[in-house]
Amino acid sequence: MSVAASATVIVQTAAFLVLLHHMMSGRSALHLKRADLRPDARYARLALDIGLPASLEQGGRTFGSLLLMSLAPYGVGNGGGAGTVRRLPRRG
Repeated sequence: MSVAASATVIVQTAAFLVLLHHMMSGRSALHLKRADLRPDARYARLALDIGLPASLEQGGRTFGSLLLMSLAPYGVGNGGGAGTVRRLPRRG
């Protein structure tokens, strides 16, 4: 890691710790307690229910693009044909 990157990480960590201390001290308009930092299983489950299908879909699209790019060495015609097939409407 470069010196600039290390300095950025150190300064941002220090700023976070100062802000966290200020919020937990009770002098801030936003009050934060240790119990507020505990993960809530309901929200974790909700995030997983929403995020997992989206990430699987994005992973599939990325894999498809990778597969399409792997056809590039075989000429423009093959890649164009694969692009056309991708745009065909799906049945079902």
